[in-house]
Amino acid sequence: IARRIERHAFSAGTRLRHSPKQTSELAGLILYRNSQNYLELLKGKDGLQLRRHEKGHMTLIAQVPYKESEVELWVESDGEKFQFYYGQDETQRKPIGEPLSVQTLSDEVAAGFNGPFVGMYATSEGNSSKQAASFAWFEYHNR
Repeated sequence: IARRIERHAFSAGTRLRHSPKQTSELAGLILYRNSQNYLELLKGKDGLQLRRHEKGHMTLIAQVPYKESEVELWVESDGEKFQFYYGQDETQRKPIGEPLSVQTLSDEVAAGFNGPFVGMYATSEGNSSKQAASFAWFEYHNR
């Protein structure tokens, strides 16, 4: 589930409960332009992963151990960079990875007609799974 990003400067976040049993079971926050160009902060079996997909090529930007079943995930944009955060709640928010350029979601890189979206995302990467990811809320704010 995602919503269109309306302004260059925004923040978005979600609270997630996810207890994956397999490494392919991932859930979290996604900035999506198209199937070849997106950014994602995901909770998996071994912790949190920040990944960039650009022109179909995936790059692992950062990975941190995280064992709790619940986590809040956030992204903030100043119009030039995206900074991702995680924590048990807003008061314990920590950055993950370096600020990432908005270029991954730009017309110059991604092309196409539709603009970028931000939202909640879950996958088992094509593998059979009975695990669920529960999202308590999702927030989006223009800045």
